[in-house]
Amino acid sequence: MLEFKNLEIEDKEIINQYLKIDQKRNSESSFTNFYMWRKSYYVKYAVFEDNLIVRCGKDGEWWYLPPYGAGDWTKAIEEMMATAAEMGLPFQLKAVGEQDKIKLESLFPEKFDFTAERENFDYIYDAESLRTLAGRKLHAKRNHLNHFLQNENYTYEPLCADNLTEAADYLEKWCAEKACDSAEHTLDEMLVCEREAIHEIFNVYDKLDCEGALIRINGAVQAFTLGEMINNDTVLIHVEKAEHEIRGLYPAINQMFLSHAFPNAVWVNREEDTGDEGLRQAKLSYLPAELWTKYKGVLH
Repeated sequence: MLEFKNLEIEDKEIINQYLKIDQKRNSESSFTNFYMWRKSYYVKYAVFEDNLIVRCGKDGEWWYLPPYGAGDWTKAIEEMMATAAEMGLPFQLKAVGEQDKIKLESLFPEKFDFTAERENFDYIYDAESLRTLAGRKLHAKRNHLNHFLQNENYTYEPLCADNLTEAADYLEKWCAEKACDSAEHTLDEMLVCEREAIHEIFNVYDKLDCEGALIRINGAVQAFTLGEMINNDTVLIHVEKAEHEIRGLYPAINQMFLSHAFPNAVWVNREEDTGDEGLRQAKLSYLPAELWTKYKGVLH
């Protein structure tokens, strides 16, 4: 039976050595993501014969990610199944990519029922396209950005110890405005979890591999973002918050961050839309090069 342990900041190097072997492009393949969401999704991990096994849970439901590392997948999956069975729980995998699905179907023919989970698909973009916003189809985005550059008294700053508290304060302001926009004047559960997850990053920012940036307008923080390289060519954007009412601010923080912090990235993963229709349309409007398909695989 696998022995799982809680994820701590000290586990970063252990986790990263397995993630680097696979060089996956999906948003789950990030220690920072594991760490920031570890309390909301009860993230735990185990190491089994050169494989990293990650288990998560929500609402009393456990699921596993496909194994990371150079170990024997068959043995690892069988051990995961056995552990679930000993706990008296059904066995299911999530964030199963296309190649992982093919591998599972080959190793365990007719053992899993796979369902594509559209709300969890990652949006993958050509990084140079987001840095330049070139082309007719991104003309409106470029106009918004140019309006911002020409009309706002702004400064761009890398996130650091000197301005981290201001970014955290802006997060609270952003969340308060979201609460004011709701009829109940409260944040929904997902936004509460996200706020806590972002503070988890802020609390150990100097120990993570993240980079961040903020934009001030007339001296006041009005936007911030966080991201990191998750493999040799892909940057993952963990967080992006900005004032909606300021025209062009979202395109500005997006474009400036990629240009300054990740000038050599080839691909940008801007994560999933969680099934939110407004967020889905916003992500589609930047013309993703790929929607990274993720399946749920349930053992039957």
